[in-house]
Amino acid sequence: MIIDTHVHFGPALQHFSDDIGPLIRLHKVDDLLRTMDDAGIEISVICPPRWIGGEFFDPNYEQANEAIAGACKAHPDRLIGFGRVNPNWGAKAVKELRRCLGEYELKGFKLDPEWDSFFATNKGLVHPLMDLAVEYKVPVMFYSGYYPAEPALLIHLARAYSSHPIIMGHMGGRLTSDAVIAAQKAPNLILETSGNLYSFSGVIKGLGAERFIFGSGCPFEFPKVQLEKLRRTPHVSAVERIQILSGNAAALFGLKIRPS
Repeated sequence: MIIDTHVHFGPALQHFSDDIGPLIRLHKVDDLLRTMDDAGIEISVICPPRWIGGEFFDPNYEQANEAIAGACKAHPDRLIGFGRVNPNWGAKAVKELRRCLGEYELKGFKLDPEWDSFFATNKGLVHPLMDLAVEYKVPVMFYSGYYPAEPALLIHLARAYSSHPIIMGHMGGRLTSDAVIAAQKAPNLILETSGNLYSFSGVIKGLGAERFIFGSGCPFEFPKVQLEKLRRTPHVSAVERIQILSGNAAALFGLKIRPS
């Protein structure tokens, strides 16, 4: 079984330009399911992509969250939904996130410090959202990469919520070494593998396979390529690959997985 923990889905995908657009057409849920089947992925965690502006207006991701909820309701056996909000909207972000976790029954949410221009260290903006994660007992994913989304900026937040799982999306991107340091300092940080450009066999051995979950970054990355990257990573055992491809995510979301 393969669980893809980082897939973008929703109406904003139709409004990206050709220069920065998705590599795979993923406008409708049938497109998503077909892409999953083609890569051998049984379950995907779907979240809204970045809102890029223009004619489609959704700065706090309300329309995107509704689309995520609809797709998951239609295919509960294949899809797990993550909501998304922009913390800069303050009380409106908290209200929308409560709708995601309460009314929509989504299983987590994603925050993007780089695109939505905030710091994970901003307690006034981020802690009210984290408090909802604790209340609803769901994990939180943070996009990680360059300023202001550096992995090191998650250390204080992770320590403040030390018993709560926080996913570092893209495991820092090109800042992999920083992601490793952050994970060493905060044991509740989970590293998600998509968009990482380096061989990370040493990283897996150093932290332990239980600290990683597979993600493709689809449709901005090809799922088959991301899977092959993991499969070709040397010095990783079959048991460790199973952990990363499905076991850790299944435990995170309370899923029962059948033996392969």
